[in-house]
Amino acid sequence: MAEILLVEDNHSLARVIVRELANQGFKMTHVAGGRAALELLRQQPFDILVLDWMLPDLDGLQVMRTMQAA
Repeated sequence: MAEILLVEDNHSLARVIVRELANQGFKMTHVAGGRAALELLRQQPFDILVLDWMLPDLDGLQVMRTMQAA
């Protein structure tokens, strides 16, 4: 099954998303910020990225632009 990285700073929402997708058989990893997401993406590949646009450190667009530039 696919490995999903969830980038979401709302912890209660993230818990629900992680629980529901894990129940469907997905391997879930959650981080709360854009910088943490970029660091993790440098270390390992993910099949799917679920990315919040409004993050406290780097917004989702900055994360995507950084990934595209790499």
